[in-house]
Amino acid sequence: MPEKGSQGTRRVLIVEDSQNWRDLLPSVFKGIETVVVKSAKEAEEALKKGGFTEIVTDGLGGDWTQVVEKSGGLPVKLLSGDVRHKHLAIEKGVKFLDKGTFDINELLK
Repeated sequence: MPEKGSQGTRRVLIVEDSQNWRDLLPSVFKGIETVVVKSAKEAEEALKKGGFTEIVTDGLGGDWTQVVEKSGGLPVKLLSGDVRHKHLAIEKGVKFLDKGTFDINELLK
C-alpha cells in the first residue's frame, strides 16, 4: 500500500537526465508512486497534469532552477553530483543531496 503524505498518497516526480539514475531511483521509492522524466521541459509538462506531492530533480546542467520555478510550491529535493548548486539550492529552499554521499533516508523524507 502506498505511503501517505500530508496531501494523501505520495506521488513523486523524478527529473533525471541520466538513464542509469532514471532506472535506479523509482526502486528507492518502494510503495510510492513515481513518474520519471528526463528534462526540465518534460517536468513542466508533467506538472501541468498535476497530482504530485514532491519533486526530486537532478542538476540537469543547471536547468534544475526551471523545475523549481514550475514546481508550484511543491517540496523539491536536488539530487546532484555537482556541489556547486548547493548554495543556490539552499537559497531557494531546496534540499540539496550530493549524489556521491546522500543517505537514502534523507531522500525518502
